[in-house]
Amino acid sequence: MKKTGQFLGVLFILLSLCIIYVIQASGAFKTISPHFDGKAETLDSPPGVEDLTIDQRNGQIYASSTDRRNKENSGDIYTFNTSEKSPILKKLGINAIYPEFRPHGISLLEKYGETYVFAISHETEVDYVYRFQVEKDSLISSKRFSHELLISPNDLVAHDTASFYFTNDHGIEAGRERTIKDFIMDKNGFVVSFQNGTAKKVSQDMAYANGINISKDGNYL
Repeated sequence: MKKTGQFLGVLFILLSLCIIYVIQASGAFKTISPHFDGKAETLDSPPGVEDLTIDQRNGQIYASSTDRRNKENSGDIYTFNTSEKSPILKKLGINAIYPEFRPHGISLLEKYGETYVFAISHETEVDYVYRFQVEKDSLISSKRFSHELLISPNDLVAHDTASFYFTNDHGIEAGRERTIKDFIMDKNGFVVSFQNGTAKKVSQDMAYANGINISKDGNYL
């Protein structure tokens, strides 16, 4: 009995240290001091705004929104312009065409005289990447991309009309194994290059691969 008690005591200590480490590593005790000298303005917005991108030529902003607390709800992309005195987010109505559209990371591409918005969508059975063409303040002429490497896509950056990089914040599907790997902070996320229907992993395993962008000259990701 004494040995059993000692073993349980050691196990409790190890689990406690592990929990403390995970909480600390997640930034729970970190203090972030405000360092913005400008003036902030709060806008009324839909729930779950995850990502946004701006067209630097005209100030038009596109934002992805999905209420992730209710998995039955679809999402949409909203837009507004920074030049507006009192900006109001306009819903673009994509979920009227794609009822399971739940956008996450989005990317703006200017190519061949046209402007496109790419968006990752987490749908009931599978994840997709959508490409929409910008027409004034609307999104039209869509195309949908799929691939088995869209495992847990988080963000993307497009560099051509059918080519983009995206991050998988996890390299395995949701479930018990992924939960355990999250707890031990296993690095299983990675970056994928998608080009004209072909995809391949292009990074080492990463911890929670999230935001992604590319330099203007295309040399750095």
